Amino acid sequence: MKPVVFRILVLMLVVSLVHGGFPSTGVPGESTSQSSSPPAKTSVSYDLTMLLATLAELTGWPVSDWPVPQILQSPSEAFQGWTQLNRRSYFGQYDPEKNRVFLNLNCLSKFPEYPAAYCQAVLFHELVHWGQYHSGIEEEMSGSEQEHQATDYEKRFVRERLGILDMFPPPSPNRVHLPQRMIPIRVVGPPQRVLVTDEVGHRHGLWIVTGNWIEARTMKRYEAEVIHHGGHWVGVRIFQVEPRRGRRLVEAWWDAGYIPPRKGISLDIIFPTDPVYRARWVQVR
Repeated sequence: MKPVVFRILVLMLVVSLVHGGFPSTGVPGESTSQSSSPPAKTSVSYDLTMLLATLAELTGWPVSDWPVPQILQSPSEAFQGWTQLNRRSYFGQYDPEKNRVFLNLNCLSKFPEYPAAYCQAVLFHELVHWGQYHSGIEEEMSGSEQEHQATDYEKRFVRERLGILDMFPPPSPNRVHLPQRMIPIRVVGPPQRVLVTDEVGHRHGLWIVTGNWIEARTMKRYEAEVIHHGGHWVGVRIFQVEPRRGRRLVEAWWDAGYIPPRKGISLDIIFPTDPVYRARWVQVR
């Protein structure tokens, strides 16, 4: 269950067989005159056999003994009633009464580098809820405990099966993750996802947390960006903020394998081609 970022206007598409439930009105995937229209071109491809086998491997649950859930792919409009009722947005939901998983097709816009991978992660998350219900452990866990467990397994699936390290926001950095001699900052986050390109045009997804600091003696104001890529904190850029001059880059640190070709003076984030983490901070500004 995750916040909606973009709206994708597509018709409802019911895909082959592959938790809880929605309000009695406006249930995603229910048969309507619209759902009988020709299927839209936008849909998510997935391997249910692989997803269930992975779930069994990670959890030890006897998933082959349980009824296989039906997967229904729906546009974001189908989730509006549930979203308004609970004041939050959903990318997926499991309905135990009818043994169906609903997938919000807006998942295709959530992670631009690997759109289908994010949707598969949502499906795997909902399959964990399916497993919680059929194994009976759902009755022993609170709602927050169920969600925490599903998220943990989802992250393992993404890392270990899809090989993607940066799909989920990292924990906030602390002193251990940052250069020791830089201007002090106070991280204020939360992490924001951005896409940048390296020297040859390869796209990289980054998580950036922001920070600030005011020097008490001179009342100088500083802002910072701490950059996360490939499972590591790899860059820190510190700007002095002045009323007349605006933001001015005054200090920059990068991991040795991420030193930008312009030596940190650019306001744009620039990587070398195919950066490789070296676990060594270098001051470039």
